[in-house]
Amino acid sequence: MKKYKHTHFLVSDQGVVIGKSGKELSKRTDTKGYIRHSYKKKEFYVHQMVWDLYGDKPRKGLDVNHKNGIKTDNRIENLEVVTRSENIKHAYKLGLSKPARNHMNPRCKVGDQEIVEIRQLLKSGLSLRRIASKYGVHNRIISRIKSGEKKLTTEP
Repeated sequence: MKKYKHTHFLVSDQGVVIGKSGKELSKRTDTKGYIRHSYKKKEFYVHQMVWDLYGDKPRKGLDVNHKNGIKTDNRIENLEVVTRSENIKHAYKLGLSKPARNHMNPRCKVGDQEIVEIRQLLKSGLSLRRIASKYGVHNRIISRIKSGEKKLTTEP
């Protein structure tokens, strides 16, 4: 057990946190599933405390990643430091994150309603270029809708 900087927490390499009373603190998870504890109005994530005390390199500018994807498994052997990009790719690889489709993606210009409209315009014979110009997107997007590659969020 090692004392975590500027707190009274004792932290083990297995992710156990002992409080001021000498007892293990209850495992409170936040809305994203990480275990964290408060001290003097600051939040401390267990995986970050474990890495700071037992990790083999500093995490400055890096994310602490759970190798097995289980956010409550804070054993040092399950933790690694990675770039934000690597962390995101790892989450997609494990199925923890899924790409936002159509209107759920903030960068998306063509949602379900627009796809229905575009399909109707395509049936009426309007050119890809004209439709793309009308919706402010590249011809390739209209082509993907035409080929069925870009679907409604309710379509399989």
